[in-house]
Amino acid sequence: QLVSLAEDELTEAERQVMDTHLVSAPNLKFNPHLLDFYTQVAPDSAQSVLAGVRQGRSPREIIAALDMSPLEIEDILKDLARKHVIVFDGES
Repeated sequence: QLVSLAEDELTEAERQVMDTHLVSAPNLKFNPHLLDFYTQVAPDSAQSVLAGVRQGRSPREIIAALDMSPLEIEDILKDLARKHVIVFDGES
């Protein structure tokens, strides 16, 4: 039970960091091999978000540029972060 509780707390802490930093991240870095693979298997609804990531746009720029729900875009970016396709780059 103690291990399960620790895992839950870690998961919650990761979620809070991701939620806090997602939209405000000035830059996203991506693993090109994982992004290529994800682009091949992702649904059509995610393709424009993936294109924005590949173009080096920030999360705010992606949200502003697309005619999609910001929540849907945020969910796609969170999924990419969970799968280590993208990482937040707080510099520059």
